[in-house]
Amino acid sequence: MYACIILHNMIVEDEREMPTDVREFEEATDPPVNTNREVPPIEELMQAYRKITDRGTSNSLQQALVEHHWNLHGLCQGPYANHR
Repeated sequence: MYACIILHNMIVEDEREMPTDVREFEEATDPPVNTNREVPPIEELMQAYRKITDRGTSNSLQQALVEHHWNLHGLCQGPYANHR
């Protein structure tokens, strides 16, 4: 594991200054890549962090995720699946 981490870090360091072609692995159906590298101010990041770590917001996000997966997969899998 350590060898893999060291090799990865060596590759990253070696390729750090190389120009990156963001279209190298792009598929025709992929959305456009945002090349904006501006980092928001730390206050904005901390505000977003506090918002998502709030218990009420966290519970709402969890419920929304469950609902989203249910809408995507519904009764396609599991013990209650509609087998046609």
